[in-house]
Amino acid sequence: MKRITQRDIADRLKVGKPWLSELLAGKRRPGPKTAMRLERMTGINVRIWLYGKSSEIRSEIETFFQKKINFCRGAVSKKEEQP
Repeated sequence: MKRITQRDIADRLKVGKPWLSELLAGKRRPGPKTAMRLERMTGINVRIWLYGKSSEIRSEIETFFQKKINFCRGAVSKKEEQP
């Protein structure tokens, strides 16, 4: 499975990269309005955005984008991009 950076995910979901990073680390939750917007954009149930564990949210995001999240800083190397 290809990889996607947190920056790419944040840009596509129209959220800040620091906010997304904190969400994936389990340090932050979206508010109800943001959770509903994210549900409309991704099809990921609002309850997962609001109450899911960070691992559940990460898994759902990876399924939506059909790519694993790259947690390393910087660009993904060409070698990592190949299937």
